[in-house]
Amino acid sequence: MKNYISGRAIQLKQIEENLIENDRQYLPQLNAAEERLVYYKDILIPALRENLMLFGPTFNYEKEKVNFLKSEYKKCLIDKKNKC
Repeated sequence: MKNYISGRAIQLKQIEENLIENDRQYLPQLNAAEERLVYYKDILIPALRENLMLFGPTFNYEKEKVNFLKSEYKKCLIDKKNKC
């Protein structure tokens, strides 16, 4: 038991060093992921929001056409169900 207790501190230190070294291997991946998140947050998402706002009013002007297409698709689905 004395050997185990005296060697346990050394084993724990080695395990700790191995864990630290393993974590260092993932630093490049972590940095790349952080850079992607910054890009998504600061560049991509704002650009998408701006572009989506351009298309929003278009659908409002075309609302009658959209409603007409919806009703035609519903009719088509009902016809297909009746044929089965």
